Amino acid sequence: MMREVIKSKIDRASITNTYINYTDSITLDETLMKALGVLEGEKVSIINITNNNRFDADVVKGIRDSGIIGINGNLVYKFKRDDTISILFYHTISERNISTHKTKIIYVDNKNKIL
Repeated sequence: MMREVIKSKIDRASITNTYINYTDSITLDETLMKALGVLEGEKVSIINITNNNRFDADVVKGIRDSGIIGINGNLVYKFKRDDTISILFYHTISERNISTHKTKIIYVDNKNKIL
């Protein structure tokens, strides 16, 4: 049997910008994507700690080392600049590997740089 688990997580990041004229997605600094093992187009869950909203979105690659975490499309009505968020990235593993699975957690500073 296969199980969906949290592969990695960015904890307490800040939204740097919003852009309504794009598909519903989240733009992530390429450095963060590489550290988390995330590819462009992957589905993620975004939890807005500031207002308790939660949505799924696709990842769009942002400029490396820019600190960008941008919310795009209609999601801008639920998230705004400087909101504090956590982002969850998932993958599927076999049940026999559950006991050895560890979620990779990345902590960032107020400019979304890895601590």
